[in-house]
Amino acid sequence: ISRILGIYVNPEGNDILLIFMQKINPVSIAMLSKLMRGRVMVSAGKTKPYLSVKLSKFTALETLGEVLKILETAKAQTEETAEQ
Repeated sequence: ISRILGIYVNPEGNDILLIFMQKINPVSIAMLSKLMRGRVMVSAGKTKPYLSVKLSKFTALETLGEVLKILETAKAQTEETAEQ
């Protein structure tokens, strides 16, 4: 799924997950920020944009799964809106 969405993952430390992206979709980021309030930070970066996500009580893998589900849902909603 992550390859389809253009996401690369690099865990940093024990409590932060960095997710490098080829392109940031503002609609997806807005949904992610809303659903993971206080846990997401976005950076355009010098070479690749990325998300920084606090793990909270979840493991890196669980957090990644949660992020991917939200981004996939947002992408589908964006595509549906574009088709209308």
